[in-house]
Amino acid sequence: MEELKIVGWTSFDSEYPTKLYTQEEVNKIVLLIQTEIYKNGYEFTGNEHQNAPNCVPVLSDGTCFRASMRCWGSIMAGIMGYKKGVEFSYMDYYMNMGEANVVLPESKEIEVKPAKIEDQYYGYTTQEDVQLLGETITYGMPFMTTDKVLKTIY
Repeated sequence: MEELKIVGWTSFDSEYPTKLYTQEEVNKIVLLIQTEIYKNGYEFTGNEHQNAPNCVPVLSDGTCFRASMRCWGSIMAGIMGYKKGVEFSYMDYYMNMGEANVVLPESKEIEVKPAKIEDQYYGYTTQEDVQLLGETITYGMPFMTTDKVLKTIY
């Protein structure tokens, strides 16, 4: 994997594809994201990640990192716990944390064009997401979520 950088922020519904990376590559990308969030003072939930116009990180290879709301909540909980010296759960950054705390990346033109990849990945998930999907299917329950990644998988 080339040395990736975050080159901007886009919307979840943008043309930038999400690529399926290995676990080792995902770990490096998450560290990049956490560093960028820490350095710039960003703080937002999985809801903003999926619905705000500029909360999905774009990488220097022309892809972006889409995540389920729980996955994004886990990323934010890790960095905010470190930054604030408090233990957070993914649920603290899942959907809503109160408007006063939200700090979003600024909208800027992204110099990198969207990559052309054969198969776009739907987005990264957590074990809790997989469990929810499995139980929903197993028990024939209606799948009621606003999470765009989980809706796509379902």
